[in-house]
Amino acid sequence: MSTLKSDRSDAAGSKTGPLINIKEKRPPTEDAALTVKMAGSIEPGDVRVFVPIEVFEELERRVMKHPEQEWSGLLLGDLYRSAAFDYLEVEGFLPLRDSAARFTQETWEALYSELVRRKSDTNIIGWFFSDPQGNLAIEGYRQFVQESFFDDPYQISLGIDPHSGRYRFFEWKEGEIAALPGQYLFAAVARADDVKRLAQRPLADVRPTLQGPGLRIQSRRPQQGSIWKGLILFFVTLLSIGNLYWLIVLVERVTEASEKATAVETRQNALKVSLDRAELAAKGAAQLLAKRPSGIDYGRYNDLERRLTDLQRNYTRLKIQLDRSLASKEGPKDKEKGKQGKDKKDGKPGAQPPVEPARPVPQPAALPADATPDTPEKPADVAPTPAAAPPETDPNLPPTIAAPVEPEQPPIGPPRPPGPENQPAIDLPGTEPAAEPLPPGSEPAPDGPYQPAAETPVTTP
Repeated sequence: MSTLKSDRSDAAGSKTGPLINIKEKRPPTEDAALTVKMAGSIEPGDVRVFVPIEVFEELERRVMKHPEQEWSGLLLGDLYRSAAFDYLEVEGFLPLRDSAARFTQETWEALYSELVRRKSDTNIIGWFFSDPQGNLAIEGYRQFVQESFFDDPYQISLGIDPHSGRYRFFEWKEGEIAALPGQYLFAAVARADDVKRLAQRPLADVRPTLQGPGLRIQSRRPQQGSIWKGLILFFVTLLSIGNLYWLIVLVERVTEASEKATAVETRQNALKVSLDRAELAAKGAAQLLAKRPSGIDYGRYNDLERRLTDLQRNYTRLKIQLDRSLASKEGPKDKEKGKQGKDKKDGKPGAQPPVEPARPVPQPAALPADATPDTPEKPADVAPTPAAAPPETDPNLPPTIAAPVEPEQPPIGPPRPPGPENQPAIDLPGTEPAAEPLPPGSEPAPDGPYQPAAETPVTTP
């Protein structure tokens, strides 16, 4: 008695649940109203497959309508049990929507929707395919489909050659895909000739055992969330790239900040060294001031030194202004006179010395009318002081050459107290310092500062 396994078993051999409900039904061979013919041969242990010729002819017309294309679809039927044996009966088929279709997640959803629409209570007992090249072996993509979607023990497959009309059924036998040596064809008694003619058609010649158990492929049936997994993987990859970019930017910024911190630290160290040196210099100056010798008025010394510096600066400025004024007002005659003066100085003939006007001598104050002078003293003869020769200028040099001005030195000693007598005089540019007014009865001395003139004795009557 041939029986089909209707329960799925795990690796340990324990049953995990029924795959299909086995129905009780007499086989077509026991029905007197039907004509049954065997195509090929049946061996012990092989599954018995009964195919109505109406279903087979409809399937042939489907695949032979476009023999240059490859078609595939589902085989529909049920698993039955009788007193003699268990068998499969093919009751219909459901093709895919076009020849280029494959068994994907969308394809399976469309097939299930069509079965619901038909309100069919049949089961999926296998699948069919056609090959324009006549190669009906289960290999490559077909092997993947058989092992991934039709790997139950009772599920079969049917291959058809659209050009020659040959066909072959395949079954699972001891865990391997094997070619079925024969099957039963049946129809009503009225079509006995058609059944006989179809049963005499030779089967396709394929290898009896096409795949061993060591080469079975794990089921790759598309899952519902595969698209979401792909999107999540894409966003995770994008996020990783963004994080890597920001990490590189952060490392660059940290490096730049570290370099700036190093530069600031170096500058601070330099300032500390300068500050230490200045502190040592200040301490040394304080010690020198504390040890100054007695009898020296540092305040007076500083005042004199500052006044000397002011006089030197005023002298330099006035000299530069005088040189510019002479250069701007000098004419052809003045140049000639300057040349003669230079020749005179060098001992050349024809040079005339410059004549300086005499300095006015102040007159003594007038006496009253009733006063008689008693041996009036004559004022001392004042020899005219020769005027200084104007500075010689070289016409080849530019007239405006500023003399270097020495920087003002800091005062030595304690600072002067604020007061009008200690404020330096302010000189306006382009003007000479104002001379101090002469007291009454004074006259300028030929050399040095002004001295008071000798008083004239006055006698009263």
